Amino acid sequence: MITIWNTDKFQRVSSWDNKGILVVNKFWIEDDKECTIINVYAPNIACQRWELWDMIQSVLEQYNNDCVGIIGDFNSIREDSERIGRAIREDARDIRKFN
Repeated sequence: MITIWNTDKFQRVSSWDNKGILVVNKFWIEDDKECTIINVYAPNIACQRWELWDMIQSVLEQYNNDCVGIIGDFNSIREDSERIGRAIREDARDIRKFN
């Protein structure tokens, strides 16, 4: 995963990564506020995705910034119409809170 930004606009405060997630805390220079960007690459296995959702929720609670962006590949669908090639719908447990 990679997360890039304009260094004239943002200054990195901290960052860390774990399996499937990259978290970058930045200071938005123009608006004088701290922001959190969460870059996600979720696993294909449903139970592992659910663990990742819990981790993202913990990050949101830990940093509690007004400025938060969650981006990336969630490897999950919101509606059956998005599914191609699989007849069985996996449980979309808790993905709705990120949409």
